[in-house]
Amino acid sequence: MNIKLALPLLALTGCMNSKPPTFVVREVPVAVSSTNSLHRLRYPSTYRAISVGRRPDPANPDILHDSYVLYIRDQPERWNLRPSEHQLDLPGAPRPAAEVPLPLDEQLRLELRKQKAATQAVEEQSQRLQMVTESIPPLVRSTATIATNLAGWQQRFEERLRLLEAERFASNASTSLILTNH
Repeated sequence: MNIKLALPLLALTGCMNSKPPTFVVREVPVAVSSTNSLHRLRYPSTYRAISVGRRPDPANPDILHDSYVLYIRDQPERWNLRPSEHQLDLPGAPRPAAEVPLPLDEQLRLELRKQKAATQAVEEQSQRLQMVTESIPPLVRSTATIATNLAGWQQRFEERLRLLEAERFASNASTSLILTNH
C-alpha cells in the first residue's frame, strides 16, 4: 500500500475512534458570611396590588367573576450596583473604585502644593480687598464733609472778592472825580 494513501486513512480512523470529551460542571464555593444578606446583593421585585371588583366575564355573560386582588409586578428583581458602606466580605472581591485611594506621586504632590499656595494667595487678596472696601464709606463721608466746607469757603471768598471789588470801584470812582475836578 502506498504510504501517501495510508496516512489520511490512519488520521480519519483515529478521529472516528476517539470518544467525545466529557465536561464536569462543579460549583465554585463562595464564602458568604452570616452578616451578608440578600438585600445587599439584589433589590427585590416590586409589586402593585389592584383590587378588582365583581364583574361579568367579557367573553361569556353567563359567568360572574367575584372580587379579587390582582398583583402586577412593576419592577423585576435586579442587582444592587451601588453597595452600601458595609461591603460583602467575599474573598477576592474587588473594592469599589471610589474607595481605592489614588497613589500620590511627586508630580501630584507638587500640583497640590501649587493649588494650596494659589488658594492661600487668593484668600489673602480677598481679605485685603474686604479691608479696603470697608474703609471706603468713611472716606466718602469725609470727602463729602471736605467738599461742603470748600463750597462754604468758596462762597465766602467770592462774597469778599465782590465786596473788595465794589470798594475798589467806589474808591476809583471817587479818585477819578477828584482828579477831574482839579
